[in-house]
Amino acid sequence: EMDKIKSMFDKIHNMQNCCGVIYTTHIPLGPNWSHEKYDSILMQVVVDPKMRFLNIWSELADSMTQLSILHESGLFEECEKGACLNGSKLKTALDGSEVREYIIGDAGYPLLPWLLTPYQEVLSDSMTEFNRRHSAATTCALKALARFKDTWRYGG
Repeated sequence: EMDKIKSMFDKIHNMQNCCGVIYTTHIPLGPNWSHEKYDSILMQVVVDPKMRFLNIWSELADSMTQLSILHESGLFEECEKGACLNGSKLKTALDGSEVREYIIGDAGYPLLPWLLTPYQEVLSDSMTEFNRRHSAATTCALKALARFKDTWRYGG
């Protein structure tokens, strides 16, 4: 299944060996959901190009941030241990350099060996092109979450 996902990212966005898009959003719980102070959850998802959720992690949004939810997620733990995103590497150049499996995230995420973020300072045409493809690929997560929120909208 992961080979199909990587193939879709390559075919649609020219992002070779990409295994998904990570995104974090607030999901409102509605008024009086709880007598606690929580009125939303922070949800982190990994989405494929067909807008399917591949991984979901959520926490009550009291003091959580995008970075803290990433670090507490099972995804982070598994990727750091090498138990996830550890499939075949892709040779990218004549010099033998390889690209491991990775996911992409916005600039709010840290750059990690398995998590690629856009360039902050665009210096070359290839960096600009990477950021363009990265941004286009990220839209699948935005669309999937918009669809999710529309489906589970609180009508209070």
